[in-house]
Amino acid sequence: YRNSAPQISGGNVITGNTHGIYAEGYSSDAAQNPAPIVTGNSIYDNAYYNYYNRYFTDAAQTTFNATGNWWGTTDQGEIAQEIYDWADNSGGPPVVDYSGYLDGPGGNPAYTGATLYGPIFEPLTLTGSEYLLLGRVEVAAGVTLSIDAGTRINLPSAYPMRVKGSLVVSGSQSS
Repeated sequence: YRNSAPQISGGNVITGNTHGIYAEGYSSDAAQNPAPIVTGNSIYDNAYYNYYNRYFTDAAQTTFNATGNWWGTTDQGEIAQEIYDWADNSGGPPVVDYSGYLDGPGGNPAYTGATLYGPIFEPLTLTGSEYLLLGRVEVAAGVTLSIDAGTRINLPSAYPMRVKGSLVVSGSQSS
């Protein structure tokens, strides 16, 4: 809740609730926003969302750490559907970073490559690697996202990449 910093880690099983994790901020004072850290748990099969956020000031500037959890599946799209965050409503909740999601309870990371999600407020260059899009990505006005030749971006979910700034893609016919 407001003005808190709970750490929920260490193998908790959070299932069968209305919302597995529920974080509520303060709509007029960013200093009152909570800062939960939720890692190393099993969070799945909750009635509405496994992770739900609402009422945050400066939400786009906030990222919650929810890495290294088991979400009941390794399907990235299914995990994203059960997390209500900035990708669902850019005017309210923060980004939930669920990268490093596990392949089972207490398991290993299901995907170990680079990830991309949330708003981009500073110039960024993606270099010859593979990136998994974990949610909606938005390049802010006045900011440049550069993608080097040989870089691959996987878009397994329905989230778009929106560019309000600049997108520079380098490559050739073969890459």
